[in-house]
Amino acid sequence: MKKITALLLAIAIVCVLGLPFFSASETSFLLGDVDGDGDVSIIDATIIQRVLADMITDEDGMYTLRGDVDGDGELSVTDVTFIRRYCALLYTPYPIGETVIVPTEAPTETVAPTVAPTQRPTAKPDPYELPPI
Repeated sequence: MKKITALLLAIAIVCVLGLPFFSASETSFLLGDVDGDGDVSIIDATIIQRVLADMITDEDGMYTLRGDVDGDGELSVTDVTFIRRYCALLYTPYPIGETVIVPTEAPTETVAPTVAPTQRPTAKPDPYELPPI
């Protein structure tokens, strides 16, 4: 009985200590990780395309929150393009794949999401490529 109690206590401690520590007033996610699986992939770009084609709906707004990489407040072909560029290890001017922390409470003033510093893909910009519009 003591071994079972000790095992359950150890599991409980590991579970509690293994959880990320965020305050109750903020949430975090990877910018461009539309499906929330912890990885920015072509699937995320496909989900945005399906939302734009009205094949699926963004009922809770999480697709828009995670997938709006250019910061214009809505999903667009531009977001799809830059997620695909990120997946191909091409230069993107947006912090795709980096952790974004957003307050969940209604702020008293406009607060821009903050991006945690992480390392981007190390691909160099193509000198023959046209700049994004």
